[in-house]
Amino acid sequence: MVRWEPNKEIRAWENLIDGKLLLETTNRTMSPEEVVHQYKELQEIERCFRTLKRALWIYVLCITGWTVASEPTSSSV
Repeated sequence: MVRWEPNKEIRAWENLIDGKLLLETTNRTMSPEEVVHQYKELQEIERCFRTLKRALWIYVLCITGWTVASEPTSSSV
């Protein structure tokens, strides 16, 4: 027979943070607003790099005349 009891304290914490993103930083000089701003900028930079890599992949295909059955995965670019 298996027996368990829910941990009400942990459950309350999980319900409180459900659907929220927690950001952690070691920079104690930044305000919470600055941390969120930096995180959003990082997302924009990563999105630009993905777009650039996809454009470069297409350019390589055009130059070399390769044919590809499917788009590259994020691990192959």
